Amino acid sequence: MSLNSKTAFAPLVWFWLECLGYCGLGEAHEFVREGGIRSDRGGVPALSGGGALGNGRMHGIPQMLECYLQLSRRACERQLPKASVGMARHSSPHFGGAVLYSTEPG
Repeated sequence: MSLNSKTAFAPLVWFWLECLGYCGLGEAHEFVREGGIRSDRGGVPALSGGGALGNGRMHGIPQMLECYLQLSRRACERQLPKASVGMARHSSPHFGGAVLYSTEPG
């Protein structure tokens, strides 16, 4: 899964990792420190397009575009080798929402 964030607040990336079950509550900092989001080590490829932390607040459009680029295999040097599911999300889990994309037909 390619996890792309609309939020420009770094701790919200941790909240989403915890909410989605990639690690326990309060454990995201350790998960990240131990390489949990390093896609080159088999981790969750978070912010493959930089997210709002990398490209600013564009109301989620770049994050949705990054999901499309990854799933259509058009992300050039950022291409993740096994991308089949992508999620663009905004805000914190308790205030925001998410859009899930898949290469599998619905």
